[in-house]
Amino acid sequence: MSYVYRCRACRASAPPAATRQAAEQLRDEHRTAHHGGLVPAGDEVVHETAPASGARYMSGRKVLAGIGVLIVAETAARIYSRLH
Repeated sequence: MSYVYRCRACRASAPPAATRQAAEQLRDEHRTAHHGGLVPAGDEVVHETAPASGARYMSGRKVLAGIGVLIVAETAARIYSRLH
């Protein structure tokens, strides 16, 4: 498990840090270098639980849309096969 600093103003994330304190240090350095020490809206340090492989969350709506496309394709294939 690691901690990640994310700056929504810059749409950037720092490399994962082993401790929250290390991520907060990266946050402070970023604020100083890019925001003149000010706190950008929406920046955060989060506890990252996702696998390091880059796997991301997929919404239920996208999954259902994908299943719908598969159902339509299967139905079309069955109709086509009966016509020939």
